[in-house]
Amino acid sequence: MGQPPFTTWYEVSSVPRAERPELDFATDADVCVVGGGLAGLTTARELARRGWNVVLLEADRIASGASGRNGGFVLAGFAEGQGEIEKRVGLDHAKALHALSREGMAYVRDAVESTRMPGVALTGGALKVVRHAAGVDAFRAEAERRARFYGDAPLFWPRAQVREVLRTPAYHAGLYDMQAFHIHPLNYCLGLAADAARAGVRLYEHSPAVGLDLRSLRRVVRTAKGAVRCDRIVLCGSAALPPGLHRRVARAVVPVSTFIAVTEPLGERLEAIMRFAGAVTDTRRAGNYFRIVDGSRLMWGSGITTRRRPPPPARLARALARDMARTFPALKGVRIDHAWAGVMGYARHKMPQIGAVERDVWVASAFGGHGLNTTAMAGLVLARALAERDDSYRLFAPFGLAPTHGAAGRLAAQFEYWRLGFQDWLDERRG
Repeated sequence: MGQPPFTTWYEVSSVPRAERPELDFATDADVCVVGGGLAGLTTARELARRGWNVVLLEADRIASGASGRNGGFVLAGFAEGQGEIEKRVGLDHAKALHALSREGMAYVRDAVESTRMPGVALTGGALKVVRHAAGVDAFRAEAERRARFYGDAPLFWPRAQVREVLRTPAYHAGLYDMQAFHIHPLNYCLGLAADAARAGVRLYEHSPAVGLDLRSLRRVVRTAKGAVRCDRIVLCGSAALPPGLHRRVARAVVPVSTFIAVTEPLGERLEAIMRFAGAVTDTRRAGNYFRIVDGSRLMWGSGITTRRRPPPPARLARALARDMARTFPALKGVRIDHAWAGVMGYARHKMPQIGAVERDVWVASAFGGHGLNTTAMAGLVLARALAERDDSYRLFAPFGLAPTHGAAGRLAAQFEYWRLGFQDWLDERRG
């Protein structure tokens, strides 16, 4: 199998990057956005399009974190199940949140198409599959409920229809969403950055925010060599936000790693595995997600851990190859050309954190497990809140900045993932 690099497939297939300077002087702005990922770029772009003077600070390079390393899925809904959201906030509130998630999907599509972003490779359709027969009736009921209450029209696919396009006995039913899609997330981020710059956003790389001054007449965001004096601050660093910058925000996120591999070109072998160009996810909490990229390569995501250090690339590649072969036996012995880890931010309540945390300080965070549409939605919601005094952000108030309790919280999250994985295993054995 060789030694696959941790270099992501996205990096080797990305469009050329624009060089962004380091902030090494003091400057002024209406708003300073901290974090150059999807949420920060969308927020900055939308505020600039509304006439605001915007500075964006990125600690490394644009999209160097989870935003440029994820599965690239753009799906409606949230990491938390819709039924659990309804229990917490009621049906009408849940419907309003779901509508925002759909608006985020439309935003991503429009941004790609209206600016003609190169290399994004937008591909339509998504299939959610269940791995145990006992879940089929619940799947059918979910399709009916979403059509009745949420205005969605997912198509229920019985086992024979799923197995026609996914050549494996592992899946028993599916829900097909024709409005969902998948993209090259790094190229999308670079396209957003380019359009934000055209709108007037000043983007600085290698400029980590190291401190906030919230007592001055104007707010100040300090970097190692410079500073931004501004009226508003938006924190979009999620799992990468330094604890010392804003303790409450940083403590409300659990850093969680997931793993992705991309195979060698499969050529004609792909026909023996899948005949579906869209995105695929299964219903397990730490389940698989996969799609075809670059014509005939399979991108495969699997696993969740709260451990900080990823395994060596060769070991990770072997583990992901075994995982693929368990679902698709025809992939036994496949070569893995790229394998990498990505660190996402999760909240205890499995919902995004969007809103004001104190006077003039706003947050858009905890997007792990949601799909890229929630980052677009967050940028829209915050731009409307700041520029238009729209109060849609209050829909997320019931979820808030729930503390995760540091190392103890990470350990508790890891045990919960193990418990859910064991429950998934039991369900499959019974089904």
